[in-house]
Amino acid sequence: MYVPAPQHAHMLARVAHCGKIGVPNPIERVRLPALSEKAVIARENLRRRLAEPDADPFESQAHLTAEAFAREPKEVIAELRQQLRLEEKLGCSTDEDRFACDGVYEDAFCVARSHSITRAFGLTMTVSLLHHTACPYLHQDNVEQRAICTIFGRGTEWLREPVSAAVQSLVSVVHDAQAVEDWKTANAAKQEIGSRSGFSSAEEREVVLIRGSKWPGVERHAPLHRSPAIAEGSGDWRLVVKVDAGATLLRRPVTPPPIEEHGHGGASCKDERCCPPHKH
Repeated sequence: MYVPAPQHAHMLARVAHCGKIGVPNPIERVRLPALSEKAVIARENLRRRLAEPDADPFESQAHLTAEAFAREPKEVIAELRQQLRLEEKLGCSTDEDRFACDGVYEDAFCVARSHSITRAFGLTMTVSLLHHTACPYLHQDNVEQRAICTIFGRGTEWLREPVSAAVQSLVSVVHDAQAVEDWKTANAAKQEIGSRSGFSSAEEREVVLIRGSKWPGVERHAPLHRSPAIAEGSGDWRLVVKVDAGATLLRRPVTPPPIEEHGHGGASCKDERCCPPHKH
């Protein structure tokens, strides 16, 4: 009997789970919970701190299993605090600073909860203070779904609805070209889309759920989007939370173990990793 490799089994489970919950919209917007007056004041003080010239950009990551993510919110936030260490990154030295940082952790937790499949498969969270344009070109995400929230600064941009027939035709060109790895044609079409289309953008503390190119059944219809531009020397910046499902992203095919490791024996071999049944 064929037993999938652990990586394959995990991927199959994700496909099955996606099929069970249905296909999400290409773009969904979710507002984070409203803040108290005290939290708003602390947040604005943190904004002023991060806008100072000596605020260094950073990227910090946390990984939570599904079991860890299923705990009580306070426990999950405590684990995020331990892994992300934002107090150090954000330069929090006073009680008010730490209160503002607590708000960032709570927002990050809510971003993770808004994702469609993190509760089933855990998550990778990235919190970044950006002084540059992260992804300036129109692109699709190579995941099932990505949750992005700009805590401070301009938010993620995507094609504004309704999309004109001309732009939709160019989007089809992008999908067709990418399917055959014709990147030159795809990139040329993306540039033309950028000049022809209007763009919607997320507000601060608004989660954008972007369906990626790995959502089963709609792989070719992942929405094109991009990061807002940050001009060099402008003094603009963004504090961004990004959440993907799982601890790692599989970016290449799983390589089967060498034949000798599972006892390949010609006609007697029953391991479909290297010897599908039709070969016997």
